[in-house]
Amino acid sequence: MKHRAVFLLSALLLSGCKTIPSPVTVSDTHDKHAMLKQDLVWEIGNSGRTIVVPAGFVTDYASVPPVLRSLVGTRGKYSRAAVVHDYLYWSQVCSRAQSDNLMMIGMKESNASKLKAWAIHSGVSYGGGYAWKENADNREAGYLRVIPMSSWDGFDDYYWPQYQKALRDNDVSERGYVRDNSFCYLGNSTEVPLR
Repeated sequence: MKHRAVFLLSALLLSGCKTIPSPVTVSDTHDKHAMLKQDLVWEIGNSGRTIVVPAGFVTDYASVPPVLRSLVGTRGKYSRAAVVHDYLYWSQVCSRAQSDNLMMIGMKESNASKLKAWAIHSGVSYGGGYAWKENADNREAGYLRVIPMSSWDGFDDYYWPQYQKALRDNDVSERGYVRDNSFCYLGNSTEVPLR
């Protein structure tokens, strides 16, 4: 009886958690990358804190090594959390560990399987250092991942790396989005925050 009461209380508390909304996207010619056509806004648990991934952001969803894709694909119930994670790795407004933990919270809220969520979280925690550094280097070199609306036309006519280089070569820069980090402390654990 006591276990049933604890379960019911937990279910009631978690029922108020908000799943990350599905992004509205357009894909590049290889269908490997997608650009958000509107902001993706996620309230983390019931914390009242939100992450806003800006319209124009380009994601590759879950970066899974080819050898593991038969077990964990690049897209699934964890895709929305992967989009947020890609953005956090690009913007680097949180620490890498906080970004990885926020992805785990997002996967929990998206009802990803526990095994896949653990595998993805472990993978980014242990192997994400290269992507973190590459993103910092690319930003420093003038590459962008948040395409200004004036440059959206043509995205779906190109493979993203080619389009990204063309944008850099034409001095197109990221602008018009806020780099907020008021939510980062929620990534100090992998628990879904409740009020």
